[in-house]
Amino acid sequence: MVRECSDKVAPNLCTYSILIGRFCRMGHLEHGFAAFGLILKTGWRMDHIAINQLLKGLCHGKRVGEAMDVLLQRMPELGCMPDTVSYTILLKGLCNEKRAEEALELLHMMADDHGRRCPPNVVSYSIVINGFFTEGQVDKPYNLFLEMIDRGIPPDVVTYTTVIDGLCKAQLFDRAEGVFQQMIDNGFKPNNYTYNCLIHGYLSIGKWKEVVQMLEEMSARGLKPDCYTYGSLLNYLCKNGRCREARFFFDSMIRKGIKPKFPRFDGRKWSFT
Repeated sequence: MVRECSDKVAPNLCTYSILIGRFCRMGHLEHGFAAFGLILKTGWRMDHIAINQLLKGLCHGKRVGEAMDVLLQRMPELGCMPDTVSYTILLKGLCNEKRAEEALELLHMMADDHGRRCPPNVVSYSIVINGFFTEGQVDKPYNLFLEMIDRGIPPDVVTYTTVIDGLCKAQLFDRAEGVFQQMIDNGFKPNNYTYNCLIHGYLSIGKWKEVVQMLEEMSARGLKPDCYTYGSLLNYLCKNGRCREARFFFDSMIRKGIKPKFPRFDGRKWSFT
């Protein structure tokens, strides 16, 4: 297709970059590499846009090893040093394959470069933190959260919520509450997902008083319970025989036009009295 176009209008580097991205998103990596090869044949100076598209395609195709080779070997050889986006693509690819330890090594490689080329940012750290939590680890992602703060990289809402979620799932509520308070003190507004993490966590250990407090805080901040909030409440109340309260929340949900979308919802199994 590129050759046909070149007979009429000469493609430029931007054209090839778009083609590489398109091919990779369609899963046609071989065509992406072919377009990449044509760029090299033209003698153009390779840029980050084209290579980063190729890195995304390799990671999406679960070919992270090849992506690592492109990042650490081919890019320097081509005179196109990796940037923060390049590294972040690889971090996500590694974490998606549950290789958080390798992602951590890559993250520290970025950080130890003295910030000259591609220092890690909040997105880089958040990806690896989430990767460790996904693998069931708690101390490493929490310490990494503290590390990013020590390095002068302020967490954002996504980072805070990821850490709160991981700590709640590990039932480390003192830490989770500390991070939640730090989030508020630093001027960040918790969103529905933040509150849902805490509500679900408190319900898992039967702390109903704390759940009510979270619901009141949500209301005070102008946030409304969503289908996942109601799902957690209804599951807990029904399992504990508190069907009248469950019916109250269920009716409230329906009145507000919220459709049940929470996991394993089956109205036939819900007995309200």
